Amino acid sequence: MNEDSRKIDRLEQQIARLEQSIQSLDNRISRLESAAPERTGSLATPTAQMEIAGSAEEKLPKMTTLNLEQRIGEYWFGQLGIVILIIGLIFFITYTFAEFPPLWQAIVGYGITAGIYGISRVKTDRFKLLANLLLPGSLFLLYFVTLRMHFFREFPIIGNKTLALSLLIVVLGVQCFVAVRHRSQFLAAIPVLLGYTTALLSDTHHFALITILATSVVAALFLSIYHWQVLGIGSIFLSYLGFLLYLLNNPLLGKQIQILPEHDWILVYLLAALVVFALVSFRPRVNEYLNTTARILLTTVNSSGFYLVGFLVTFQFFRSQLDLWNFIFFGILFTIAIANWTIRKSKYSTSFYASFGYIALTVGILTATEVPDLYLWLAWQSALVIGTAIWFRSGIIVWANLGIYTLVFAIYLLTGNYSWLVNFNFVLVALGSERVLAFSRGRFLTFPRIFQYIYLVTGYPLLVFGLSLVLPAPYVSIGWLAASVVYFGGGYVLDIPSYRIMGIGGFLLTVARIFLIDLASLELIYRVFSFLLVGLGLLVVGFLYARRR
Repeated sequence: MNEDSRKIDRLEQQIARLEQSIQSLDNRISRLESAAPERTGSLATPTAQMEIAGSAEEKLPKMTTLNLEQRIGEYWFGQLGIVILIIGLIFFITYTFAEFPPLWQAIVGYGITAGIYGISRVKTDRFKLLANLLLPGSLFLLYFVTLRMHFFREFPIIGNKTLALSLLIVVLGVQCFVAVRHRSQFLAAIPVLLGYTTALLSDTHHFALITILATSVVAALFLSIYHWQVLGIGSIFLSYLGFLLYLLNNPLLGKQIQILPEHDWILVYLLAALVVFALVSFRPRVNEYLNTTARILLTTVNSSGFYLVGFLVTFQFFRSQLDLWNFIFFGILFTIAIANWTIRKSKYSTSFYASFGYIALTVGILTATEVPDLYLWLAWQSALVIGTAIWFRSGIIVWANLGIYTLVFAIYLLTGNYSWLVNFNFVLVALGSERVLAFSRGRFLTFPRIFQYIYLVTGYPLLVFGLSLVLPAPYVSIGWLAASVVYFGGGYVLDIPSYRIMGIGGFLLTVARIFLIDLASLELIYRVFSFLLVGLGLLVVGFLYARRR
């Protein structure tokens, strides 16, 4: 009993503590409720709510205006001010101290550069943005002052051009170090841009080419390691632009635009640049740091720049071997395409390298063969492209091939150099391509169905035109009728509506011919046979459709 009594006493104590806690909570709630009416009352009326909402709306534009004003004043004006300041300092160093000895001008320039760099090291949070803007300005000034040690002076401080260029390379290295230390794409763009500038300003054959290539390597490393996409893709464009300007006699220095008298082995440097930028795509997990647009631009700018400049070089210096060089370009670009597919399964890189490779192959065929043989080769090239499109699972290559095929087809029709053999080759390629695309669509490739119809439509006119070239006039209508029967019969047996429609179109075309041409030009016996055969063919078609109903 004593133990039960103790338990009851403990429970009563716990209940008493709970009652005290509940009472204290009630008191707090009462105090909150007594204070709430004043606040809620002011919010309860719609008028009060509208007044508060109106005051908030009045404050919001002011805050937005303040933010825009702050952005314009601190960011935009700050950046514009730094640019203008640097330009002013360049004029100040160049002309204000024009009467000073050249060495003193350089000392003053380096002193101003050191001062601006020192200000950029300020760590105060309030002026941190302006300090960061001064850093690239100091890097530009450092390059300019060093450049003026030899270039653009009547009496250079450093007379040895090699030494002056070496100092500029050191400055570029310092700029790269600063960019990497700050992990800044904007700062890294400075040595890349000035590297290409140094190459062209040097006006020295192999040094210029080596500097362009070395700058391209640095830019490719920046892209691969730090994932600076804008800098990397821009550097590809600047690289091939640098090679082009070098080839055109460096017109930036005021020289006359003309092709250099010697090739200076520029093709070797072009190939090295192509490989350097192509290797970026083989870095592990490249899709994680290069978006789709960047990967497409990386491939297209690299392959197109290489081929365009390479074509100009070979056209100027190796014109007698132009076909061979285009076949070499095709082999290089197609090899890179195969590597991208087998190693990375990269759809975009594979497609664009292969497409530009086929452009080179087309040019090679055009320069290696003559009419009408070149059309035979170009027609079968189209079949080859379709085959590789299936291998690479690339609808992009199908688009490119359709463009090349259509262009060749149009040129063939416009030139007037017709041949029945070329016609029949086009027909075979067109029909074969259409059937391969029909089989591959949805399985291996994705493309609009109209692509198949384009091949089909271009094939039939060439077939009937080829029959007109090879057959005697009395048998042309019979040949057209036979072609229509083949198209319609194949479509009927294989259940291909497009072939049946082409066959029906062929029948109508044959009927038009026998009434408009054969009646007026053929002998009676041939007219009789033509009408009998065409009439019989049309009856068979009608019977087959009636049977299907």
